[in-house]
Amino acid sequence: MKKIKMMFFALMCVVAVSSCSAQRLFSEAADIKGVTSVVVTKPMLKMAGASIGKQEGVDVGKLIEKLDFIEVVSAPANKKVKVKEICNKALKDLNAETLVEVKENDQDVRILAIINENNPELYKGLLIIADEADELALVYMLGNFTMDDLTAAIGATTGSDQSQE
Repeated sequence: MKKIKMMFFALMCVVAVSSCSAQRLFSEAADIKGVTSVVVTKPMLKMAGASIGKQEGVDVGKLIEKLDFIEVVSAPANKKVKVKEICNKALKDLNAETLVEVKENDQDVRILAIINENNPELYKGLLIIADEADELALVYMLGNFTMDDLTAAIGATTGSDQSQE
């Protein structure tokens, strides 16, 4: 049964990757040997969102409902420079603003919101860049949501939605 599930998951990932190459920011990185790239499309997100719910105080299911696509790229230390070049090239074409930036020792994490040009109150995506000494991770989430949606999704961590539970 495990093999069947793994084969199904692999098949879904292949379908997801082939059906959404136009939305990918880091498709060039996927071609670099040693770099891991994962793409999850709306149908898989819907399936996951229905079953996830809250994780560590964050209403992940609620946030997933707003997403259309997720792209994750992970590069080992010896591939970081090339993947950073690809990331910086993609950032030039985005209307992005930094929401959070954390620098600690050999770690640098940035969370950027991709702003919808037609409606500045609406974000069309989030980009998380986590740069550590031995790895670079990029997480690009495409969707349509507001700051209120993000606040509502993480409201449980601050205790603001305890009355709803």
